[in-house]
Amino acid sequence: MPLRPFPVALRTGIDICSVARLQRVLCPTDTLTWREGLNARFVDKLLTPLERQAFWARVERLASLRQVAGYLAARWAAKEAIIKASTRKLGPLDIIVGMEGRRPFGVILDENMGEQEEGMAGDGDGLAAHDLSGLNGQVVQLSLSHEEEYAIAVCLVPDEPSCAPLSLSSLSSPAD
Repeated sequence: MPLRPFPVALRTGIDICSVARLQRVLCPTDTLTWREGLNARFVDKLLTPLERQAFWARVERLASLRQVAGYLAARWAAKEAIIKASTRKLGPLDIIVGMEGRRPFGVILDENMGEQEEGMAGDGDGLAAHDLSGLNGQVVQLSLSHEEEYAIAVCLVPDEPSCAPLSLSSLSSPAD
């Protein structure tokens, strides 16, 4: 029987992020309180404006830098997993990570997120799918797992129609 292509055009991505490493990036200096020393520049490079709005509202309710680092480590891992799975050249600001109830999801934005997000609002609990109804992009399936030391993300991204199919002509037959 000849080789058949996989029946669904999906690409997978996976990433793991150390919570402790992210904690050091978030608060690299000793300060009186962790909120004073929080590296807002890093947050700006990782989260889109809509995600930042939800993040800063959430930070006020979090008790420790470790909790903030865990939250951002999960977003970092999710965005990196999506970047690895996508055939497009993406950066963290081209991707939104949100929650629908207890289920995470990702969105690969079609165009500049600053223009798309204008007038939208997130709440302190994160981003829900209904908050994103005005955006143009591709929803991707996402699974996040947290533990004390690491955040892990796995995603399924639909294959872009413009992608060339996998060429099997270069496969050689196994040696006998």
